[in-house]
Amino acid sequence: MSGFLTDEQRLTLENALGDKRRDEELDQIRQDNGKPALHKTSSNKPSVLAIDPIDPWESGDLKFLRRPSLEERRGSHHEDAALSGKQNLHLSKSPSDKVKSLDGFVPVPYSQSTHAQGGGSGNNKHHHHPQKIKKSIRSKGFWKGLITPPGDSKHYLDENDPNYDPEEDEQYEYSVYSAAAVNKEANGRNHKSENGKNGENGASEAMDEQTFKFKVVEDLQEFLSSGDMMNFKCSVEELGQPEMHHLLVKRAIMLAFDRGQREREMISQLFSFLYPEVLGTKQFVEGFENILDCIEDILLDHPQAVEMLSLFIARAVIDDILPPSFVQKVRAKRQEDQENRNCQTIVDRILVFVEGHINSRHAAERLHRCWGSGAGRDIDATKASMDGLLKEYIGSQDVEEASRCLSSLKVPFFHHECVKQAIIMMLEEPANQPKLTSLLTKFSQSGLISDHQMSTGFHRVKQRLPDLELDIPQAGDRFTDLALSLNLSELDEEQTFKFKVVEDLQEFLSSGDMMNFKCSVEELGQPEMHHLLVKRAIMLAFDRGQREREMISQLFSFLYPEVLGTKQFVEGFENILDCIEDILLDHPQAVEMLSLFIARAVIDDILPPSFVQKVRAKRQEDQENRNCQTIVDRILVFVEGHINSRHAAERL
Repeated sequence: MSGFLTDEQRLTLENALGDKRRDEELDQIRQDNGKPALHKTSSNKPSVLAIDPIDPWESGDLKFLRRPSLEERRGSHHEDAALSGKQNLHLSKSPSDKVKSLDGFVPVPYSQSTHAQGGGSGNNKHHHHPQKIKKSIRSKGFWKGLITPPGDSKHYLDENDPNYDPEEDEQYEYSVYSAAAVNKEANGRNHKSENGKNGENGASEAMDEQTFKFKVVEDLQEFLSSGDMMNFKCSVEELGQPEMHHLLVKRAIMLAFDRGQREREMISQLFSFLYPEVLGTKQFVEGFENILDCIEDILLDHPQAVEMLSLFIARAVIDDILPPSFVQKVRAKRQEDQENRNCQTIVDRILVFVEGHINSRHAAERLHRCWGSGAGRDIDATKASMDGLLKEYIGSQDVEEASRCLSSLKVPFFHHECVKQAIIMMLEEPANQPKLTSLLTKFSQSGLISDHQMSTGFHRVKQRLPDLELDIPQAGDRFTDLALSLNLSELDEEQTFKFKVVEDLQEFLSSGDMMNFKCSVEELGQPEMHHLLVKRAIMLAFDRGQREREMISQLFSFLYPEVLGTKQFVEGFENILDCIEDILLDHPQAVEMLSLFIARAVIDDILPPSFVQKVRAKRQEDQENRNCQTIVDRILVFVEGHINSRHAAERL
């Protein structure tokens, strides 16, 4: 039967049969209701059914398209009605609601029941007219068993459902669905949810000490990373447990012992922020006393704990967190307890230090800077700290102390400020040049200040030279001599070229003006650094979208060969391949994107066709970094695949 009808004839026949049966069904419904039929069976319209008396739906490959006839649907009405009645039942565990048999049960949809309409018990005329269920033609047996009745039953009640399990069905009892059952179940769920909430509160109230410590340490670590005091305050309030807040004080100070000056300043500021709304004087007193009780064990891991703890206590007294009589009360309490003489001696030392800090001149000012002026997150304070360590070094020439002060600030991304201040000091006072030159050299050799930070600081001073020359007429000559002595002239030229090229590239990606970019590059000159332009352009394209990458490829074609030659492009792409491992850390898709850039450059005649072979031969001679070699091999394989593919020029 696959060749019985064409596709067009099959569709026409299917539509005609559907229209005819729909008209018959509508006429039958109107006749049942005592109304004349709208469609006469003997229509003047030519029917496609007269083509052949054979019904193609009865046999062959088209049998699966056959719809049930009206008589067949009438015959299955009783079965569907019984099933619909069964679907309007729900599971009940109450023996009193058990229904032993469904015989004689008149199935009525829930939407037509008295309960759904707000009525109670009593007679309803809808129960005596089951034939009105036939109003919807589309609801006859097509989705039976798939509609879940109201309630929470997850059991499949349709015997024709593939997930139906008769054994599971027999384990439950059926009861007639009612609005009263709905209200009862809803009340049960609400009562259960209330019990669940009470259970959660009970668990929160029963939180043990270990769990509280663990959560507090997590919140403290997050605070030291983000510096968000309000978030930490909300977290502590959500934990509740005010009787355990003294543990928070102890955990915070113990965590500060393992960190730097910046974090200790943050903890001191946090204590002031939490007092008195979250932590009261009682919790702070108890927390500090707990630390004093175990000071012997703390000293094993933190030899500087005596000095640091004395500063924390003195700072808390100055900030009005601890009462001024705290030292006297602790001393009096310790004198009554004479069990551990060694611990008593250590505590006495701490209390003596605390009194010394509090009673010193300008105590408040000193203690507010006890962790260093740049310990906070204020950039001005960090600049002041760098200025202070440079001036102190000029007097003492202690390189180790200067290195310790700079590293304790924990701002490696801001070390260029230290370089800038040192160079300005040397320009202002030439007598300091030998000392500060030696310091910067030591910082560079030890790796404390990177070459990038060193060149950035040097470049910042160069940009300010016109202003500096107003106050220091010889600033330009001194700066040139200083650059030669520090061997920073080459670094400065390269850094300046990179900065200007990146600015011009960003402007080009915004405006799309290739001619303006070409003029800017020609004004810069430095043809020996043009390979850096290629590298900067591709690195910038990695951070952008497809549109910007296409613009960079077109820019390369525009600049070749007047501005950038083959030599610059080859060197630029080789530089990227040399550092592909580091690039992959920030751009996981760099292998695919770089292979497309290289293949596109070869197709545009910017790179020679032998580029891949030359790079592969060069890499085989250098076998130092096997991992980088593997990545480069993958890129070269992708490039060859792009170039040798069919219609390569059009694709790329």
